[in-house]
Amino acid sequence: MMISYYKLKVPLVIFKREKEIARKLEFEGSWLIDQPSEN
Repeated sequence: MMISYYKLKVPLVIFKREKEIARKLEFEGSWLIDQPSEN
């Protein structure tokens, strides 16, 4: 029971972290693209 829980938990944590990084990069990318067009 505990082993299967950890096997599920670890990939979920990794996936969450990757999702956060991807969202941060996407936000920074869109911010850099939008910035010059405003000025």
